Amino acid sequence: MTQSTAVDTIPFPSEDIDIESSDFDSDLEETHVELPNINRDTAQKNLNFKKKKAYFLVKKKTGTFHKEWLEIYNWLIYDASKNLMFCLLCKFHNKQNKFGKEGSKNFKSSALGEHTSTKDHTDVTNREIGKAELIKVTNNAIDKAQQYIDALMKVVFWLAENDIPLNKLSKVIQLCRALECPKLLSNSNPVTYENHISGRQMLSAISNSIEETIWKELDEVTAFGIMIDESTDISCEPHLIIYVKYCWHGHIKINFLKLLQLKSKDSKSIFELIIGLFDEKVLC
Repeated sequence: MTQSTAVDTIPFPSEDIDIESSDFDSDLEETHVELPNINRDTAQKNLNFKKKKAYFLVKKKTGTFHKEWLEIYNWLIYDASKNLMFCLLCKFHNKQNKFGKEGSKNFKSSALGEHTSTKDHTDVTNREIGKAELIKVTNNAIDKAQQYIDALMKVVFWLAENDIPLNKLSKVIQLCRALECPKLLSNSNPVTYENHISGRQMLSAISNSIEETIWKELDEVTAFGIMIDESTDISCEPHLIIYVKYCWHGHIKINFLKLLQLKSKDSKSIFELIIGLFDEKVLC
């Protein structure tokens, strides 16, 4: 009759098993257990475990990143190479929270909502809003000032084109305001350019711009001609007026180029003055 023992009911493993755990980590030394003679060899073999490490891993699911979050949260950036989410604003302002420093792997919409309500994120958001408002106000002021100057320069150019003295500039500006010209309506700015001195400076700038355009056209044409005339102004100073004639894209153009002061009225002085002018522009 076969003797029955409690050993027969023990479920011995047929092979070595590795069990992973984050909470339990132990080394099992080789163990020898003395068993009854019945099935002793088989039981002894199964119980002789060599050193094993057991790990029970409990992984917390954090989900995956959803691209549509980038459209919902305009401050959110995602680093695919590191699989991390960052806050653009917190990162730019060197905030020491998770989204601003090391990045977050908590891929949950609730985590993004929580970050939005944090003090760090609220502070940097308000700072960026204030900066945007300041830039907007500054740009509006610059645009209005630019429109005002453009309108003044058009008035100055019209006066010069119609041989009207620049000392009439302020009166013409008053007329424009009376006619409710939109770019000249406001006169609350204490700094204005509506006097004849500013008018001369604007006229000089316009003249330089037109002259530069003419020189560029002369540099591109095959040939051009010049017309000169010597005159003396009311202060008895001699001047040389120069016109140029050339063909520009099929159109014949005649433009005033330069008014030069003469040191002497003889032909040699006039010739040297003209050659010197075109040599300076590398057109001779």
